[in-house]
Amino acid sequence: MKKFIKRAGLCIAGLLAGLFLSGICLTVYAATVEGLGQNNGYRFKGADDVHNINLYTVDGEMCYCLHPDRYTPTWVDDPVADDNVLLKAILLLGPGGKYYNSSASSKFGISFYGHGRDYADGVSGWSNDLGIQFGDWENVWIDAASDYVLDVMWVHYLASYVYNNHTFTSDQVPSSIRKVMKAEVDKVESILQDENSTLYLNAAAAVLYTYAGSNSDYQTLGRLASQPDVKEQGRFKIIKNSAQADITEGNSNYSLDGAVYGIYKDKKCTELAEKLTLKASGKTAAATSGLLDKGTYYVKEISAPKGYKLSTDVIKVDTKTNQTVEVTAEDGPQTSDHGIVIEKRTAVKDADLSGAVFRIDLYDTDDAAKPLKTWNVQTAYDESYGGYIAILDEPLPLGIYHIGEVQAPVGFSLKGRTIEAEEEPDSVVTEGEFILRLSEDGFDHSAKLIAYDRQISLLTEALTKDDNSHILTAGEAVIVDHVTIYNLDSSYQAYILKGSLLDPETGDALTDGDGKALEDSCEVMPGEGDETYAETVFELDASEMAGRSILVKEELYGINETGEETLICMHNDLANESQKIMIIEPEPETTPEPETTPEPTTEPEETPEPEPTTTPEETPEIVPETTEILEEKPPQTGDESIIYCGLAGISGMALLLLILLTKKRAK
Repeated sequence: MKKFIKRAGLCIAGLLAGLFLSGICLTVYAATVEGLGQNNGYRFKGADDVHNINLYTVDGEMCYCLHPDRYTPTWVDDPVADDNVLLKAILLLGPGGKYYNSSASSKFGISFYGHGRDYADGVSGWSNDLGIQFGDWENVWIDAASDYVLDVMWVHYLASYVYNNHTFTSDQVPSSIRKVMKAEVDKVESILQDENSTLYLNAAAAVLYTYAGSNSDYQTLGRLASQPDVKEQGRFKIIKNSAQADITEGNSNYSLDGAVYGIYKDKKCTELAEKLTLKASGKTAAATSGLLDKGTYYVKEISAPKGYKLSTDVIKVDTKTNQTVEVTAEDGPQTSDHGIVIEKRTAVKDADLSGAVFRIDLYDTDDAAKPLKTWNVQTAYDESYGGYIAILDEPLPLGIYHIGEVQAPVGFSLKGRTIEAEEEPDSVVTEGEFILRLSEDGFDHSAKLIAYDRQISLLTEALTKDDNSHILTAGEAVIVDHVTIYNLDSSYQAYILKGSLLDPETGDALTDGDGKALEDSCEVMPGEGDETYAETVFELDASEMAGRSILVKEELYGINETGEETLICMHNDLANESQKIMIIEPEPETTPEPETTPEPTTEPEETPEPEPTTTPEETPEIVPETTEILEEKPPQTGDESIIYCGLAGISGMALLLLILLTKKRAK
């Protein structure tokens, strides 16, 4: 029994200790809700139900009911910080907030002052906790209640609407009043869209505590625990544009990113308040300053971005309380103001070099797929310059310029063309594009280039078809003119070579028997090299032209895409022997002499007597010489006796001389 009494005593003591500790915990983790001694009844205009409003405090600070249709708790949990800027802004504008007064409307364009009286009706026969009876008259309580109490009623419904995710939890608010309350909340929310506004800055800085009841049937209470005063300040947003977007847009040599601006307190821009570096986005660059005290400031560029000139403009601007003032600035792009001059030259004296066309393509990088811009300039004679020039005379953007001749003057070729810079003799480009780079340093004078062209020329040689000769025997004949064309290019759709025969003495065209000019033509296509070959062929009757000459004239025409012909060059030198054919008389015909046979001799041939034979011992008989005078007779045609006698005498003398020489050698 003693043990039981002892154990029971321990249990009772433990229970008492537990109750004591529970009391301590309640004291630490909960706060008691106290009424302000006012219990007022009202209803909204158009509503049937009466609403009872009680003003409560937690830890001595007035709280708003955030669930008007729930019970008020007798104690609440420790406060929880809530960062709902819209809810805090509404409480700042309502009773207990630092902006609750009649002048709040002039600052933010909105005020909750006197709203409760506008939209509430009094309740007849309603009494408060102080035992004051208002009687049976309608609106007696509303008339007697202060604006403060009525505005508490109004604001605690607005706070409830925001706290419950923009819905009303109470059925005691008619639809007409709901629309008014929603419009009020929406207006506050629109002001808060500017995070630099005074209302936003102060609402964000305020501390809101909410107190939860012991269960879900009880409402949550809320109050502003602190309302720090944020100074009236403003911000500047600097927005930078290109002053010449047609030059800079799409060109990577220009970028607005990285421009540096200073915000100064004095007009001379010596007292710096803040420095901003702009960040590019799309076609502009911008940066927003921090909060600056209310006043007048001066904005000036400190460092220009890539490809732009430093602006010297000083922009005066004033702050607007808790607003961001936009400041627009422009920079001009760096360009060459001197342009490009291309002089056309050739080795041909007094040549007309007008009409040459140069194409100038601008690229922003070496590997760009297509040009940003293209110009075509044409040569013309300039008296002040003393030559043929083409000029690109406008501000030139930064970049890489490819310059090439695309159309030569009439009579000249694009083959073998060259371009060089006047001050850079080593920069000669043959049959290509001259590359000129324009950096941020720009041109300090006009970029001068010199372009050379070669002339298109003809070399001809007229020959007879039969024997490739410059001499033609009068009669039917064919003449072939062998033509070599030098430096022919592809400037035209096609070329045609037209040949004709001329009288070199007069230069007049030769015609056939019907009076038609002797002509021929052929189409010519440029060859791969510098030389192109062609022929014209002429058939003619030169029977009556002996003693005369023929000259072959050649003309080369270019044909454009519309079929129009342009004379490119010609070869009609009347004194050029290579173009001439000489016509001679044919040789006269001769009759050959008939062959003759010798007449037969009527006299019989003489038979020579045999010579006498002698022996070595015999001595030849010496016969004395005799002189015989013969009668001379004139020779007769066919009489050969004299010839025979002469031959016999000569033969005898030779024989005698041979015998004497033989005997002498024997001795």
